[in-house]
Amino acid sequence: MNAKFKTVTAIACSALCALTLTACSNGKSTNLGKPSKAEYPDYRELIEESFVAFRDKAERFSSEFAEYVCSSAGESANCAVSPFSVFSALSLAAECAGGNTRQEILSALDVTYEQLSEQSSLFYRSVVQDGKTCTVAPTNSVWVNGGTRVNTSCIDALARNYFCHSYSTDFVNDNVQANKAVRYFVKKQTKGLIDRDFNLDTQTLFALVNTLYLKALWNSYGDEIPFAREKYKFASSDGTENPVRLLQGSYALGRAYDGVEYTSFYTTACGGIKIKFIVPKDGFTLAQAFTAENIYEANAVDDYNATDEVNKVRYYTRCLFPEYKCAYNNTIDGVLREKFGINLLFEDPAKYGEGCDFSPLTDSGAYCGSVRHVTELTVNKRGIEGAAVTIIPGAGAAGPDEYETVYEDFIVDKAFGFVITDNYGTTLFSGVVNKI
Repeated sequence: MNAKFKTVTAIACSALCALTLTACSNGKSTNLGKPSKAEYPDYRELIEESFVAFRDKAERFSSEFAEYVCSSAGESANCAVSPFSVFSALSLAAECAGGNTRQEILSALDVTYEQLSEQSSLFYRSVVQDGKTCTVAPTNSVWVNGGTRVNTSCIDALARNYFCHSYSTDFVNDNVQANKAVRYFVKKQTKGLIDRDFNLDTQTLFALVNTLYLKALWNSYGDEIPFAREKYKFASSDGTENPVRLLQGSYALGRAYDGVEYTSFYTTACGGIKIKFIVPKDGFTLAQAFTAENIYEANAVDDYNATDEVNKVRYYTRCLFPEYKCAYNNTIDGVLREKFGINLLFEDPAKYGEGCDFSPLTDSGAYCGSVRHVTELTVNKRGIEGAAVTIIPGAGAAGPDEYETVYEDFIVDKAFGFVITDNYGTTLFSGVVNKI
């Protein structure tokens, strides 16, 4: 095997933004296989014990990943990540890997190979929405270099369990056109929100790609939500205060959840998309509030103490929250190695005794050089629109009438954390806002 086939770089890129479409060539690629359409799941599938347990594993990964990455960004930055995209891309890598390389990835996701094979299809289908006011569209694909030998059984498993498209392109001899093909595919799947060259080099044997597109309006009419009349002082993590106008979410049945270091409530967009805010209590920092345990706990809350049975009071709460933007652009090799114990994925089998094992997909000695994660997130008075892509080249009901109704406000006027979830509580994006 030629040495130039032994090195593979890795990129993980996740973005949530609103960009203008720019023209670019479609590049050159051949469609090797197209998976069947992902059908909406039956609700009974989603409440089966095996799937509930699997999704809980994904949420544990999401909270740990979000804490680690956002805590490393520092108090001066706003940060957002897409745990769903990273979890999905690592799932593809686990399917393509073997031996201890696969086991390290499975251990990081805290699932068995059997669980991953059985539940990934439903996990994928569970987040899909396609409507005028809410769209959630994940896509998986594998891009194989034309000269790379691959096992068709692995390609079939990717298509069957992960709805994975497969393409052949020539990274080695026609690298520019190959990169254009990947770029065009990502741009198309993300409705033009992500349009960038990922610079997959001439040593790329294959690339595993997950994309995620999200668009949710605040209401079914597409109307903007109003700002509160008065301005509030927003306290940033560095201690500075700035006057800001806060958006008014809709009243929801419930009261704010009271954690040890934080309080939490949510606002809802169309399609059941929720932003759950994690606001540190007085005396605690955002770093102390935005921990994996608290992220998981706040996202798991389904009883917001809506009714006081003793005093016969029913509560409705609305969030007042700022428009905000978040971004992140860095490699995530550190978090995958240090937090999740994924090491062999990055080790060249030609240099190390064991090294990376991608033998279920190819016998060409592939490994990953680096994983990069890039995000941009915007939440404004219109709603949420965004996209994510991860690339691993390889390398309540009303109460009795006698109840009093009380309306309260949950005011997000200091540095905060957030979790954006779908209708079933699956984390799509998560992050922190240290300043406005």
